[in-house]
Amino acid sequence: MPIKENLLNLVKVYDPSRAYNGVTLFAPMGSREAWLIDMRGNFLHRWQVPDLMGVHGRLLPDGHLLVGNRMPNSPVADMAASGGDLLEFDWDGRLVWRYEDLYINHHDFFRKENGNTLISIWMPIPADMAAKIKGGRPGSERQGTIWSDCLQEITPGGKVVWEWKAYEHMDVDKDVICPLCSRNTWSYINSLFVLPNEDILVSIRVINTIAVIDRATGDLKWRWGHEELGHQHNPTILENGNILLFDNGLHSLSKAINPSRSRVVEINPKTDKIEWEYVDKDLMSFYSPICAGAQRLPNGNTLIYPRR
Repeated sequence: MPIKENLLNLVKVYDPSRAYNGVTLFAPMGSREAWLIDMRGNFLHRWQVPDLMGVHGRLLPDGHLLVGNRMPNSPVADMAASGGDLLEFDWDGRLVWRYEDLYINHHDFFRKENGNTLISIWMPIPADMAAKIKGGRPGSERQGTIWSDCLQEITPGGKVVWEWKAYEHMDVDKDVICPLCSRNTWSYINSLFVLPNEDILVSIRVINTIAVIDRATGDLKWRWGHEELGHQHNPTILENGNILLFDNGLHSLSKAINPSRSRVVEINPKTDKIEWEYVDKDLMSFYSPICAGAQRLPNGNTLIYPRR
């Protein structure tokens, strides 16, 4: 039965003839509820999670909800969106799958077509390697340690079948931490997207870079953005092979976005050129220093969700 509450007063513009008329998953960070809403702002469905959501949820093709659940007993609970378990609920809210790891980085996760799930966990970097890492505010390591992402592909039964440690493949000379950011993490991967060839598109926040990980070798086979982006989020591959992402604009080195502002850009990875860009007329209300994202819809429109 449809839920009676709605966001009708928040829907300012709706042109059914031009909009892509679907539903939107609305999963507020720090909430215990995820919602589906229609184009008119009506709440259609609701899921509840036991603790606080890490950052967001993913709606799976079968109508299930995959969501990170933050647990207060995690040893890395003080790190952004971290710690706990990954939960899958069916349409009726029944828990049908759970994977627990207190070191999970809940910024993103990806359910593959084969049923496996790509996750990221926090892992401390060995001291000899950490000493070589450049950038960041001096002395801002987490309890004297720099942490890194470790990507893992896990089966429905919880077996790890592939693993990639960021610090083993990043470059201390190229991958310099933003000088205004903490040295508690080097990689800080805030987005995961598995490409059709099994390579992995990631967003590495603190070095203002998006990159493609070669699944077979682990190498960063393509990277872009260090001089262009500002703590970006949510890169995804489009049908034309280009990459769409939300460029937050925070701490950016780009002269093209001075003064600092948020934007959505589409990059051609073959040429490293921006082929499409959206900047809102109201720069201040659109500016999103953290979180946010964008999605290209089937009709060619772009759904943008800034953090206001």
